[in-house]
Amino acid sequence: MVNNTGWFWRSRSRSSNSQSIKPVDASCTQKGQNGDCEFYRCFEDRRQCGSSGYLIGYGYKYCNRFRNLYNDFTTAGKNWIDCVRPCLTRKLISKYQKNVNAGDKCEELKSYAFDTHVNCYLNCGFCNIYKSNLGALHSVFKYRDMLSWNAVRQLTSVGYSCLG
Repeated sequence: MVNNTGWFWRSRSRSSNSQSIKPVDASCTQKGQNGDCEFYRCFEDRRQCGSSGYLIGYGYKYCNRFRNLYNDFTTAGKNWIDCVRPCLTRKLISKYQKNVNAGDKCEELKSYAFDTHVNCYLNCGFCNIYKSNLGALHSVFKYRDMLSWNAVRQLTSVGYSCLG
């Protein structure tokens, strides 16, 4: 009986490490080009980082929060969202198209994705819209998500750029 249990755990871990990845899907790439929130889901189907990984636990979650709370923003805030959404997804397309075993390099992907936020936020004019949209921004972001090291780095970089 012990041997059966040991066999079960060994074979299970072996199979999870050797999962084959899904092929690149042109419709998923197009979603990334368009800034469609569903890009994060189809990317997750290929990469399989899990519900707490960046793609579902942050990217998809916040893309949808911005979409659902869109009307809480000023016109300038809406223009910023319309600029940021495709900026963020387009920067991930090359990672989507890369052949990586399912479940591999998820932390690397998370760091890369957070690093793209700063440029997208600033290039789309965050410094010009944040004051007039502070209430809406507070409604979008969950406090606990802002406590991660990646989020703190992102917020610090954006904050210094806007204040300096």
